[in-house]
Amino acid sequence: MPPTGLLSPVDWFASIEVCMANVKGSVLRSRVDFVEKKFGREQLDQVLGSFSKKDRYTLERGLLPAQWYPFALGERLEKAILQVLGEEGRSIFMELGRRSATYNLAGVHKVFVRAGDPHHLLSRAPAIYQLYYDTGSRTYEKTGENSCRLITSNSEAFSDGDCLTVMGWHERAVEMCAGRDVSIQHPRCRARGDAVCEYLISWNLESIEGDT
Repeated sequence: MPPTGLLSPVDWFASIEVCMANVKGSVLRSRVDFVEKKFGREQLDQVLGSFSKKDRYTLERGLLPAQWYPFALGERLEKAILQVLGEEGRSIFMELGRRSATYNLAGVHKVFVRAGDPHHLLSRAPAIYQLYYDTGSRTYEKTGENSCRLITSNSEAFSDGDCLTVMGWHERAVEMCAGRDVSIQHPRCRARGDAVCEYLISWNLESIEGDT
Protein backbone atom coordinates (compact mmCIF):
# COMPACT_ATOMS: atom_id res chain seq x y z
CA MET A 1 0.00 0.00 0.00
CA PRO A 2 1.26 3.54 -0.68
CA PRO A 3 2.36 5.37 2.46
CA THR A 4 0.22 8.21 3.76
CA GLY A 5 2.11 11.35 2.85
CA LEU A 6 1.79 14.95 3.92
CA LEU A 7 -0.72 16.56 1.59
CA SER A 8 -0.55 20.27 0.80
CA PRO A 9 -1.19 22.64 -2.08
CA VAL A 10 2.52 22.66 -2.82
CA ASP A 11 3.39 19.01 -2.32
CA TRP A 12 5.78 18.14 -5.11
CA PHE A 13 7.54 14.86 -4.65
CA ALA A 14 6.19 12.99 -7.65
CA SER A 15 6.19 9.27 -7.01
CA ILE A 16 6.90 8.27 -10.58
CA GLU A 17 7.13 4.81 -12.13
CA VAL A 18 7.41 2.76 -15.23
CA CYS A 19 5.17 0.02 -13.82
CA MET A 20 3.56 0.61 -10.43
CA ALA A 21 4.72 3.86 -8.76
CA ASN A 22 2.30 6.73 -8.52
CA VAL A 23 1.97 10.46 -8.06
CA LYS A 24 -0.31 12.17 -5.55
CA GLY A 25 -3.11 14.34 -6.85
CA SER A 26 -1.75 17.20 -4.76
CA VAL A 27 1.49 17.05 -6.77
CA LEU A 28 -0.29 17.37 -10.10
CA ARG A 29 -2.61 20.08 -8.77
CA SER A 30 0.30 22.18 -7.53
CA ARG A 31 1.99 22.04 -10.93
CA VAL A 32 -1.13 22.99 -12.86
CA ASP A 33 -1.92 25.86 -10.46
CA PHE A 34 1.65 27.15 -10.48
CA VAL A 35 1.81 27.31 -14.28
CA GLU A 36 -1.46 29.24 -14.43
CA LYS A 37 -0.51 31.70 -11.68
CA LYS A 38 3.01 32.34 -12.96
CA PHE A 39 2.51 32.24 -16.73
CA GLY A 40 -1.21 32.80 -17.27
CA ARG A 41 -4.19 30.88 -18.58
CA GLU A 42 -3.08 31.01 -22.23
CA GLN A 43 0.19 29.25 -21.44
CA LEU A 44 -1.60 26.66 -19.31
CA ASP A 45 -3.97 25.95 -22.20
CA GLN A 46 -0.93 25.29 -24.40
CA VAL A 47 0.52 22.93 -21.79
CA LEU A 48 -2.75 21.01 -21.53
CA GLY A 49 -3.44 21.09 -25.26
CA SER A 50 -1.70 17.78 -25.94
CA PHE A 51 -3.84 15.82 -23.46
CA SER A 52 -6.96 13.81 -24.20
CA LYS A 53 -10.27 15.33 -23.11
CA LYS A 54 -10.45 12.85 -20.24
CA ASP A 55 -6.95 13.58 -18.94
CA ARG A 56 -7.36 17.32 -19.37
CA TYR A 57 -10.58 17.22 -17.37
CA THR A 58 -8.79 15.25 -14.65
CA LEU A 59 -5.93 17.75 -14.48
CA GLU A 60 -8.20 20.81 -14.47
CA ARG A 61 -11.14 19.67 -12.35
CA GLY A 62 -10.95 16.07 -11.27
CA LEU A 63 -7.80 15.78 -9.14
CA LEU A 64 -8.25 14.53 -5.58
CA PRO A 65 -5.27 15.62 -3.43
CA ALA A 66 -5.04 12.37 -1.44
CA GLN A 67 -5.50 10.02 -4.39
CA TRP A 68 -2.62 8.33 -6.22
CA TYR A 69 -2.48 8.74 -10.02
CA PRO A 70 -0.39 6.83 -12.60
CA PHE A 71 3.10 8.07 -13.33
CA ALA A 72 2.33 8.36 -17.02
CA LEU A 73 -0.03 11.27 -16.36
CA GLY A 74 2.52 13.13 -14.24
CA GLU A 75 5.29 12.43 -16.75
CA ARG A 76 3.22 13.78 -19.64
CA LEU A 77 2.43 16.91 -17.65
CA GLU A 78 6.11 17.45 -16.86
CA LYS A 79 7.13 17.00 -20.50
CA ALA A 80 4.37 19.33 -21.68
CA ILE A 81 5.52 22.05 -19.26
CA LEU A 82 9.11 21.76 -20.46
CA GLN A 83 8.08 21.68 -24.12
CA VAL A 84 5.92 24.81 -23.89
CA LEU A 85 7.94 26.84 -21.39
CA GLY A 86 11.49 25.63 -22.10
CA GLU A 87 14.08 26.79 -19.57
CA GLU A 88 11.38 28.74 -17.75
CA GLY A 89 9.65 25.42 -17.26
CA ARG A 90 12.73 24.00 -15.54
CA SER A 91 12.63 26.82 -13.00
CA ILE A 92 9.10 25.79 -12.07
CA PHE A 93 10.28 22.52 -10.58
CA MET A 94 12.95 24.17 -8.43
CA GLU A 95 10.40 26.70 -7.20
CA LEU A 96 7.82 24.00 -6.47
CA GLY A 97 10.37 22.23 -4.29
CA ARG A 98 11.16 25.42 -2.40
CA ARG A 99 7.49 26.23 -1.87
CA SER A 100 6.78 22.72 -0.63
CA ALA A 101 9.58 22.92 1.93
CA THR A 102 8.40 26.32 3.14
CA TYR A 103 4.84 25.06 3.57
CA ASN A 104 5.52 21.65 5.05
CA LEU A 105 8.46 22.49 7.31
CA ALA A 106 6.54 25.39 8.83
CA GLY A 107 3.65 23.04 9.58
CA VAL A 108 3.40 19.48 10.86
CA HIS A 109 6.98 18.71 9.86
CA LYS A 110 8.49 21.64 11.74
CA VAL A 111 9.90 19.11 14.23
CA PHE A 112 12.62 18.43 11.64
CA VAL A 113 13.76 22.08 11.65
CA ARG A 114 16.44 23.04 14.15
CA ALA A 115 18.03 26.48 13.77
CA GLY A 116 21.76 26.23 13.20
CA ASP A 117 21.68 22.47 12.59
CA PRO A 118 20.76 21.48 9.02
CA HIS A 119 22.18 18.01 9.70
CA HIS A 120 19.31 17.39 12.14
CA LEU A 121 16.85 17.67 9.26
CA LEU A 122 19.00 16.11 6.56
CA SER A 123 19.72 13.04 8.69
CA ARG A 124 15.96 12.38 8.64
CA ALA A 125 16.01 12.18 4.83
CA PRO A 126 15.34 8.40 4.78
CA ALA A 127 12.15 8.82 6.84
CA ILE A 128 11.00 11.95 5.01
CA TYR A 129 11.47 10.15 1.68
CA GLN A 130 9.00 7.45 2.70
CA LEU A 131 6.30 10.07 3.27
CA TYR A 132 6.31 11.01 -0.40
CA TYR A 133 7.40 7.96 -2.38
CA ASP A 134 6.04 4.43 -2.57
CA THR A 135 9.16 2.86 -4.11
CA GLY A 136 12.89 3.09 -3.39
CA SER A 137 14.86 4.59 -0.50
CA ARG A 138 17.14 7.52 0.32
CA THR A 139 20.32 7.46 2.42
CA TYR A 140 22.14 10.26 4.26
CA GLU A 141 25.87 10.57 4.86
CA LYS A 142 27.51 13.43 6.76
CA THR A 143 30.60 14.46 4.78
CA GLY A 144 31.62 17.52 6.80
CA GLU A 145 30.44 20.01 9.40
CA ASN A 146 28.49 21.84 6.70
CA SER A 147 27.98 19.19 4.05
CA CYS A 148 26.32 15.85 3.33
CA ARG A 149 25.50 13.36 0.61
CA LEU A 150 22.01 12.02 -0.16
CA ILE A 151 21.55 9.02 -2.44
CA THR A 152 18.24 7.77 -3.80
CA SER A 153 18.27 4.10 -4.82
CA ASN A 154 15.91 1.50 -6.25
CA SER A 155 13.19 3.99 -7.07
CA GLU A 156 10.93 3.42 -10.03
CA ALA A 157 10.18 7.15 -9.75
CA PHE A 158 12.67 9.39 -11.49
CA SER A 159 12.73 12.24 -13.97
CA ASP A 160 14.64 15.43 -14.62
CA GLY A 161 11.84 17.56 -13.18
CA ASP A 162 11.58 15.44 -10.06
CA CYS A 163 15.29 15.84 -9.37
CA LEU A 164 14.99 19.61 -9.76
CA THR A 165 12.21 19.67 -7.16
CA VAL A 166 14.31 17.54 -4.82
CA MET A 167 17.07 20.11 -5.14
CA GLY A 168 14.71 23.02 -4.57
CA TRP A 169 13.18 21.36 -1.51
CA HIS A 170 16.52 20.69 0.16
CA GLU A 171 17.88 24.12 -0.73
CA ARG A 172 14.97 25.78 1.07
CA ALA A 173 15.04 23.24 3.92
CA VAL A 174 18.67 24.06 4.71
CA GLU A 175 17.86 27.78 4.60
CA MET A 176 15.08 27.23 7.13
CA CYS A 177 17.68 25.68 9.44
CA ALA A 178 19.75 28.90 9.23
CA GLY A 179 21.92 27.70 6.37
CA ARG A 180 22.99 30.19 3.71
CA ASP A 181 24.92 30.08 0.44
CA VAL A 182 23.45 26.63 -0.11
CA SER A 183 25.04 24.63 -2.92
CA ILE A 184 23.52 21.43 -4.30
CA GLN A 185 25.36 19.38 -6.90
CA HIS A 186 23.72 16.47 -8.71
CA PRO A 187 26.60 14.42 -10.16
CA ARG A 188 24.62 11.21 -10.68
CA CYS A 189 21.04 10.99 -11.92
CA ARG A 190 18.74 8.13 -12.94
CA ALA A 191 17.24 10.37 -15.63
CA ARG A 192 20.72 10.63 -17.19
CA GLY A 193 21.29 6.88 -17.08
CA ASP A 194 23.07 6.48 -13.73
CA ALA A 195 22.22 3.74 -11.24
CA VAL A 196 21.28 6.18 -8.45
CA CYS A 197 20.45 9.83 -7.87
CA GLU A 198 23.14 11.55 -5.81
CA TYR A 199 22.92 14.99 -4.21
CA LEU A 200 25.92 16.75 -2.65
CA ILE A 201 24.72 19.52 -0.33
CA SER A 202 26.89 22.16 1.34
CA TRP A 203 26.21 25.44 3.12
CA ASN A 204 27.43 28.12 5.47
CA LEU A 205 25.64 28.94 8.71
CA GLU A 206 24.00 32.20 9.65
CA SER A 207 24.73 33.62 13.08
CA ILE A 208 22.03 32.55 15.54
CA GLU A 209 20.90 35.08 18.14
CA GLY A 210 22.43 34.13 21.45
CA ASP A 211 25.50 32.47 19.92
CA THR A 212 28.83 33.63 21.35
